[in-house]
Amino acid sequence: MRRFEREKGAWVERGKKIPVVVGIKGMAWGLGIMTPGEGHTKDEGDGKAPAGLFHLPFAFGVKGMKTGLDFLAVEPGTTCVDDPQSKAYNTIVDAKHPRDWKSGEDLHALYDFGVVVAHNSLYRERGRGSCIFLHPWRRSTSGTLGCTGVPKDALKEVVGWLSAAKRPLMLQLPMPVYQELQPIWGFPSLSR
Repeated sequence: MRRFEREKGAWVERGKKIPVVVGIKGMAWGLGIMTPGEGHTKDEGDGKAPAGLFHLPFAFGVKGMKTGLDFLAVEPGTTCVDDPQSKAYNTIVDAKHPRDWKSGEDLHALYDFGVVVAHNSLYRERGRGSCIFLHPWRRSTSGTLGCTGVPKDALKEVVGWLSAAKRPLMLQLPMPVYQELQPIWGFPSLSR
């Protein structure tokens, strides 16, 4: 992970490079800001992290933390619904929400904190993947089920650095695709 900000029309890198892990089966095109490229698209339960450009709308956690993002304090029963048949598919609901799902992620039990990655959030296409986060990794040697795992202390720093006022985005692509799209989209150069 590398972090950049626009400053007087130029990309300025912030902080150090951070190692991450992605899906145990790699990446597939997600539903975000960019039109998906050629190749596989993300599906529910495929073990792939979404590739593309995504908004980072808010952070969440079991207790308040320093962040410039909106923050959702999760409590027991706070669930991200991953059942494509549910009306609440790919949304986070509290314990009082009428339950119509067979599967979901209990955020209170699974994560101390994280950042929501707005994959498949605009139209919530059923079966195209849900509940995608930046979250602390379990181990540096194992992939995720579809999220992006980050070392816990590094992710705390990132969460503290992010600011809703700056409308943060996450760009996640395989390097050959990044290099192909970089001059077209004006992404930062990663030459160093």
